[in-house]
Amino acid sequence: MKHQGLVMADDAPTSSEQKGQSKSGIIALVALVVVSTGSSFGASYFLSPGEPAEPGVCKPDSVANLISTASPEKDLEYTEIREIITTIGAAPADKYLKLNLAIATPPGKSKLVTDSEPILIDAFIKYLRAIETSDFENPDFYPKMRDQLSWRAELILGGKVSKGVLVTEFLLR
Repeated sequence: MKHQGLVMADDAPTSSEQKGQSKSGIIALVALVVVSTGSSFGASYFLSPGEPAEPGVCKPDSVANLISTASPEKDLEYTEIREIITTIGAAPADKYLKLNLAIATPPGKSKLVTDSEPILIDAFIKYLRAIETSDFENPDFYPKMRDQLSWRAELILGGKVSKGVLVTEFLLR
């Protein structure tokens, strides 16, 4: 007989039922740990970028050919965005960066750049603020910075609109 809120001795679980419940709880916990570990590994393995490419050896002749063949693409428009001025490094932020950029787009797409300019500048500033002052001392850093800015422009504008970022002015003080 049950009374509200009371369990009679006949209704109490037996010790074998309690053991079965604790075993199933442990099995469920182990399964949860295995599944979460597997999904974490899978996410980090499949979403991480591939191995970095080997640095190429640059020969003097190839540099001369590269410089002589470098010319602006005729089928792209270059849209200047507002000047970016931001502080660099940790507190006290006594250094600042002044940067002028142009976004390369196919003809007729420059309006998308001007319409998205506040979002582009916000994304660029967030990246630039994360850079340490020591990074600017490494000459290999500048192409990486431009690639990062291009990647952010492509995320915002889309790959069919953004075809790269040109640094038209760079001043670090």
